[in-house]
Amino acid sequence: MKKAGIKEIAHVLEVSPTTVSRALSGNGRVSADTKRRVLEYIANNDVEPNIRQRRGPERKPGNIVVTVPQEDDYALLPFFSETLSSVYDYFSVYDYRIIYAKTKEDDISALEKIVGQHKADGVILTRIFSNAQDIKYLQEKKVPFVAIGSYDDKSVYQVDVDQQAGCRDLTSVLLRMGIRDIALFCADMTHMVTKGRMKGFLQAYEDNGLDFNPAMVFDNVENPFVVERITEDMLKQGVECILCMDDNICISVLNILRRNEVRVPQDIKVASFYNSQVLNEYYPPISCVDFNIKELGAMASKTLLDMLQGKETARKLTLGYNVILKESTKQINGG
Repeated sequence: MKKAGIKEIAHVLEVSPTTVSRALSGNGRVSADTKRRVLEYIANNDVEPNIRQRRGPERKPGNIVVTVPQEDDYALLPFFSETLSSVYDYFSVYDYRIIYAKTKEDDISALEKIVGQHKADGVILTRIFSNAQDIKYLQEKKVPFVAIGSYDDKSVYQVDVDQQAGCRDLTSVLLRMGIRDIALFCADMTHMVTKGRMKGFLQAYEDNGLDFNPAMVFDNVENPFVVERITEDMLKQGVECILCMDDNICISVLNILRRNEVRVPQDIKVASFYNSQVLNEYYPPISCVDFNIKELGAMASKTLLDMLQGKETARKLTLGYNVILKESTKQINGG
């Protein structure tokens, strides 16, 4: 990881050094879009801002490591940009620096390097994999960490939203509206969040005494070309609704439908298990499960800070959700 001065970052992004400083510290007025651009630049270029820290008499500033997806396009996902912004805002008050470690299921070398150099006072994991290499490694090295998401180990500090219940409730609403031919477009099934959302989907069918068609569930539908092929297949089959596992998949589906001049909800209904600022910009408005990601990042940060300060804190916090019905699933002339 290379260091970069405030002026260097400001020059690349064509903003003032003061604006960059405010975006990183959370102090002063700066737009959400500018803050996002600064954070994404730092993460995507493996840059550690060379900031002069305020040094109080009692302790030196520490380092908080935040894991982010190694994939190049992760910054396009609002979940991660909103989470990172929230973590930055929280820890800037306490003089902690934020360091990024890009990881994926079979590669946590960036995290291992930072921990090995004794640069990690604490770690926030922004997603959880089935094999949990990062969790096992941090446990072995005895580094304090908090996982954003759910993991089947009661000793792990976790902060999550009730993914399963939210996805169950949205699916139940669709079923009770009389919608039966539902195609579910899933994300990466190695992610624990995807598994939780899948459980909620299946639970809705069980609660309503209905059978679901496994042939209508599509795994790992994240590549836009794969989304396009399956969406066109579903249109040919005349499905009533495409239910998307996350906002990224949903946006791809909506773009394909628009390109093919397919009307929502007149020709097909669309809903998403995850809402985002980007999804909110689409018309017609999309029915979804809405989570407060800013709160999620803040609670994960608070939990980690309490651990670092030796305070008692809950092992697991589960935040709520809202099921929001919008025009994309509206019944048109009984359809």
